[in-house]
Order: sequence, then structure tokens, then C-alpha cells
Amino acid sequence: MKTIFFIFVPFFLFLLQVSFLPAAFPFSPLPNLLMIFLIVCLILEDPNHDGGFYLALFSGALSDLAHYQFFGFYIIIFFSVAYIVKFILKNYVQISLPGF
Repeated sequence: MKTIFFIFVPFFLFLLQVSFLPAAFPFSPLPNLLMIFLIVCLILEDPNHDGGFYLALFSGALSDLAHYQFFGFYIIIFFSVAYIVKFILKNYVQISLPGF
């Protein structure tokens, strides 16, 4: 169930970010929905699990498909954010939320 969630929700957010929101709000800056989803999932996930890195890989690959930088640019950014958030949560923060 977690795998299905980590595949379909980012894909839906990618479609929303790339197709619908720019057409609905053409002159306003839009948030990066995949990055927001990644950070929320990383905060809710146990810091010792690796599901967030797989989500970062998939979300980065989706973002690379829509932008004109070299392929792997957003994968590196999403992996860096995932690593930093995991590092901070593992070493400095103790969250007692029910996670994934």
C-alpha cells in the first residue's frame, strides 16, 4: 500500500503542477508540490527507514522530465533535501507522530 501511495500521489501532483496549475494561474509563482510532498513524507516517516530516498528518486525523475536542465539535476536536489531532512531528524529532533 505504501508503494502505491509513493507512486500515484507524486504522479498526480506532477500532473497537477505541470499541466493544471500553470493554466489556471498563469502569472503567479507556483510552489513545487513534489518537494512539499517529499518533505512532509520525510517528517512523518521513521528516520531509520529508506522509503524517503525512493520517493526522492521518483519525484526527482518526474521533475527532470518537465524541466530543461540536464537529466539528474532534480534527482540530486531531491536526494540532497531528503538526506538533510533525514540527518536532522535522526540526530537533532525527536518527533512522536504516528508515521508511515
